[in-house]
Amino acid sequence: LGFDADASFDANNNAIGTLIIMLDGLTSSIEQRQYHVYFDVKEHYVFAPADVIPRVVPTDNVDDEGQASFRIEAANADYFYHKDGGGFSSLNDGDGNDWISYSTAAGSAGEYRGLPNLVHPNDGGYFHPGAGSIVSSLVAEGPLKATIHSATPDSSWETLWEIFPDYARMTVLEAPIAYWF
Repeated sequence: LGFDADASFDANNNAIGTLIIMLDGLTSSIEQRQYHVYFDVKEHYVFAPADVIPRVVPTDNVDDEGQASFRIEAANADYFYHKDGGGFSSLNDGDGNDWISYSTAAGSAGEYRGLPNLVHPNDGGYFHPGAGSIVSSLVAEGPLKATIHSATPDSSWETLWEIFPDYARMTVLEAPIAYWF
């Protein structure tokens, strides 16, 4: 059992935030498991902090294809996210296969690759790996989740990526026109 709370989680002030709990193992339909969640004040620990093995490990300012990137090591893959482009350039599985394979090579050999391809180049070309004008920041990190917020300088476009041990989820927070993924 491990847990990760967003940076905004505060049990002392109306328990605002998100608590993430990863339950390992299997429970049959006729079994029950009980868990107790305790909150403590870091400065005056009554309970010893849980020894949690991180399953998501972000690293900032890693170079990938000549771009400043976040590298997120997860249970089944390593993700590389171009901060200025606002998109993933690589997703390397445990065997070293890159399932995205963005590069600066022309066309489908590289520059057309990337995730997402959210905004067509005629409308700004935002949220795609490579050089761009996106502002990305790691807004929360913990042993079970890393959260990346990306936005255009005027905040007319915004996304939020949540990377978990076994998957990633994107939420489009702001979009002034239709987009595609």
